[in-house]
This record gives sequence, structure tokens and C-alpha cells, in this order.
Amino acid sequence: MGPETGRRMTSHASPKLSVTILGICVLSGACMEGGSIQSVTTAAPSHTTVTSTQPATTAASTTTTTEATNTTTQAESQTVNFAVGETASYDDEGDAKTLAVNSVRIDAKGGDFVSPAVGFVWVILDVSYGNESAEVMTVSTLLEFTAFDSEGREIEQSIFADVDGSLDGDVLPGMTRNGEIAYEVPEGEKEVLFVWTPDLFGAERAVWTVPLP
Repeated sequence: MGPETGRRMTSHASPKLSVTILGICVLSGACMEGGSIQSVTTAAPSHTTVTSTQPATTAASTTTTTEATNTTTQAESQTVNFAVGETASYDDEGDAKTLAVNSVRIDAKGGDFVSPAVGFVWVILDVSYGNESAEVMTVSTLLEFTAFDSEGREIEQSIFADVDGSLDGDVLPGMTRNGEIAYEVPEGEKEVLFVWTPDLFGAERAVWTVPLP
């Protein structure tokens, strides 16, 4: 697959954003084949034919041809880093979408019926999910998003937190859906890593480093 036809994820913010190539196992725990954030780096399968001619042992010589085909495709996963306020753009042959982390806030009290556990707070991210394709998209925050604390431990999403709008659901073509996602972290945590997987079967990851107020 050439660079012009594969998956592509870019940043709408600073052109100085660096691209870090990581193994998919680092963030997801499983290795999957996928495209590239900036360009397709998947190696095409190689086909090798080996021909061996044996000395004649009878009136007719014997020729043995062995064809070995390597069917293993080596895919490089890629991760692009973003900061709060920056937008990631993903396009896989028309499956075009964007994601922006707009802001972060801390809720230490909760609402009338549900509150964070003792010694914990809710980190609430304001996120915009844009559909730039011609088809309706369905967003699942539990499948597409993960978060980690500063020590690399995965943080569970707080589905009962008091958020302003949900990202879960359909996004119409040309529409941007705005909402909040909450995670419960220990008090005093300095930052979280927010990870977007735009293609559940791909290797691309967009990662926002989110300093906590």
C-alpha cells in the first residue's frame, strides 16, 4: 500500500510535533497489523523462488523447483503525541475523523448521589469528535479511549461522573460531537495520558499528555 492510499493521522497544530514509532504492544498489550500515522510503513510480503538443477542420473535430467513464500507482513505501529488544545486528524480511505482535547477540569466532590472514592478525584476531559466522512459514525468511549496515570497504570472511566454531554452515540456526516469523559485518579496526580484508537483493528494511536490543574 502506497503512502497516498493508506491510513493517515496528522496534527492541525504545531508543525514541530514529533512522531514517535512505538510497538503496538506498549499501549494495547496486543500486536495488530495497521497502517501508519504519517505514512504507510507496512512491508509488502516477499516472494522468493529457488531453482535447483540436479546432475543427470538417468537419460532425462531431474529439475527441482522450490518456491518459498513469506506471508508474514511486518507492520509498524505509530503513535503521535498531542497537547491539550491540539487536534488529531485520521483518514483511512474516506473513513475521516478528527479528535480534539479542548480542556480538563477536576471534580473532587461529585453530585448529589455519586462522588469520587475517598482519596480520589474525577479528571474530566472536554473532547470534540468530528465526522468528516460521508457515513454516520458511532462512537464508543469505552472502546476507542484509554487513559493512564503518570506511572503507566490504566485508569478506569467513571461512567457515573457528572459530565456535560456524552460522546457516546452517532455522529452525522460533517457533524462535530462535543462531550466530556471522566476518569477517577488519586488526589495529587500530576498528569494523565489520554489515548485515542481511531481504528480498533489498526496500529495508530494519538496520545494527549494532560497536565492536571
